[in-house]
Amino acid sequence: MKKLKYIFVLMGAVILLTACGPSEEKIAEAQAKYRELVKNHNQVAKANSDLGEDTLSDELDKMVLKIEEIKAFNLYEMKDEEIDMVIDVMDSMNESYSGYLKTIGEIKLSEEAKVLSPVSFSLLNNTNMTFSKLSIMEKGEKDLVTNVLDMVSGFMPKQRLIGLTVYKDADNTPWIISVTKEKESEDEEEKVINLVIDMDSLKEDADNNLELVFDSEKEEIVLKIL
Repeated sequence: MKKLKYIFVLMGAVILLTACGPSEEKIAEAQAKYRELVKNHNQVAKANSDLGEDTLSDELDKMVLKIEEIKAFNLYEMKDEEIDMVIDVMDSMNESYSGYLKTIGEIKLSEEAKVLSPVSFSLLNNTNMTFSKLSIMEKGEKDLVTNVLDMVSGFMPKQRLIGLTVYKDADNTPWIISVTKEKESEDEEEKVINLVIDMDSLKEDADNNLELVFDSEKEEIVLKIL
């Protein structure tokens, strides 16, 4: 029954009763805001459904009723000031939908954390190079990326970083170590090197030791797991 409500709202997305009255610009603004409202509603409804639980179903049912009330307004019989009030209500509802999406995102992260296994390791710089930046990220991730060297001046030869952590999932999704070679002159361009961590080779609850090594045959830096 709840799914039918969501579909009904979607079908009504472009319908706001019309006749004749206030400025066309104000009517167009209200109709655009209504379409945005319905789009946000259905986005949240789908995200909530994808969770596989009725986390926000009660809240969404109440929002459906509010949307139905707004859809019933005859804009052409209203004054611009009255339409502004309706727009303000829709803005408030859109803010609520943003909050719902944040809540759903936090729930998803929490659920994912339950199936992730932390794996710690140390990393030795066994090259003759100094690196100005070093980031560790899950393959495909763009947002949750942290520069490990933020608080230090660089990662120098023979230095070892300890307490680094990645997270194994059920698919053993690869993680990437990204290092930036320190420039030797102002004219030199930064060189970024991405190295894939073989998650199958890392052991949980064990001392994992990784090394950055320069392979003379390949003439490139490689990552070794000892």
